[in-house]
Amino acid sequence: MKRYTRQQDHRTVIDESEITRHDDHTVSGPAIDQLSRCEDFLTLIQNERDAVIAEMNRLRERNQTKSVRFRELFISKLVYANIEAQLAHCGLSDHPKEP
Repeated sequence: MKRYTRQQDHRTVIDESEITRHDDHTVSGPAIDQLSRCEDFLTLIQNERDAVIAEMNRLRERNQTKSVRFRELFISKLVYANIEAQLAHCGLSDHPKEP
């Protein structure tokens, strides 16, 4: 991944050459595209985690907590929680939440 940001005077900046300013007060460019992909990834992780937890809750309601599927979901939940914890450590997500 190409890094577009850098620290300057205690703030994060993007070189002007990496963005294009538009008349409608918006910007675009490879740095913005990469930010968008990162946001999409975070949303995907959060949605997948929520779906796993919802399915685990359905299995709990049916008293199927000893099933192979429940155990698979539990591992998936741990993986998603770990990814989200790492993202939170970098300031990219709130701490993982348990519904």
